[in-house]
Amino acid sequence: MVTGSTLAAAGFQPAKQTNIPAIMRAINPTNGTAMRDSLIAGSNLMLTLFNILQKAGHGEVFHFVHVILTDGADCNSQNSLEDALKIMLIIGKAIPVKCLKIIFVGVGV
Repeated sequence: MVTGSTLAAAGFQPAKQTNIPAIMRAINPTNGTAMRDSLIAGSNLMLTLFNILQKAGHGEVFHFVHVILTDGADCNSQNSLEDALKIMLIIGKAIPVKCLKIIFVGVGV
C-alpha cells in the first residue's frame, strides 16, 4: 500500500490539499521561460511516483497528467533540447501510454 507520507516524501500532495489553484492564479508571464527544465523536472517527479506505485502493485491504476505552461521561447533552461527529448523517451517507455498525458499550453504567445 502507498501511504500519504510516502507520497509526501516524494514531493506529491493529495488533490484535496494541493495549492495548484493559488499557484496558477499567481502566474505572471515575464519572459523567463525555462520550459525544458520544467519538462525534465516534472517528468522526473512522475517517474518517481510511478516507481513508488509500481513497487506497491498500483502502477497502472493511476493516471498522470503533466501540464507545461510556457510564455514563449525557452530562454532560461539549463538543459538542452536533447536532454528534454531523452526524458520524453524514457517516460514514454516507463509509463504506459494509457496512463500518461503531457499537455503544452502557450500563455500570451
